[in-house]
Amino acid sequence: MASTSTPARAAFRRAASAWALYALSGVEVGPRMDLALLNAGAGLYLGDRAPSIAAGVALARELIGQGLAAQKLDEFHRATNELRP
Repeated sequence: MASTSTPARAAFRRAASAWALYALSGVEVGPRMDLALLNAGAGLYLGDRAPSIAAGVALARELIGQGLAAQKLDEFHRATNELRP
């Protein structure tokens, strides 16, 4: 399999980041948001931030609704950009 070019990888990362920001804004609804909430809920459960995956999903929904998830993603982006050479 041929390797993906650097510009293609960068474009993919930008598209994924744009979707993540859109989803974390709380505007997204439907199956993609359901999957994002399930993933976040499982992460919160595995990280001992919720007593169950269902509770993690509820917490993720609340955090997204309050704008805290988007804020955390922004902090992550800023921190990783500072690490670039």
